[in-house]
Amino acid sequence: MWQQFKRYIQLGFGLLLSCAVLLVSFSVLREATFDLTDVSSFSGILMEKGKTGAKFTLHIANCPYVFQVYKITQNYDDIDAKLTVGNEVKVYFNPSSTGTTGNSVQIYQLVQNGRVIIDSSLIKGQNRNGGLIGLIGGLALVIGTIREFRKRPSLPALYG
Repeated sequence: MWQQFKRYIQLGFGLLLSCAVLLVSFSVLREATFDLTDVSSFSGILMEKGKTGAKFTLHIANCPYVFQVYKITQNYDDIDAKLTVGNEVKVYFNPSSTGTTGNSVQIYQLVQNGRVIIDSSLIKGQNRNGGLIGLIGGLALVIGTIREFRKRPSLPALYG
């Protein structure tokens, strides 16, 4: 009896974990389809820039947020070379992302003097790839959980 109950508990936890992975994956995929006309933007003077840990951060005058961008390669030399402290920049961002990383906000696009420094295709591509990997992993977890549940015989079959 206990073994049978344990099997169903394992199935339930496996499917619950699969649902969580799939929900996060769909959320990330939805984030990859943003339009710059629908997101917030802020213009101001660039006060500080630099690599902080694995991210590149920007501080803009009179702005409550610290803006950040993440590249998988973690090579930010191209961004650092194009940005000049003291110049006016315009940042496109999602203010709802502040809840996940404190005061840091993910940059969607960064423009300085009419020149695009960080293009929105960077974050769209990263979100699309991450969402697809999560989606494939979540589906594999569902399949693996169900296969494992079906593979194990029930308790009466073991001793009957």
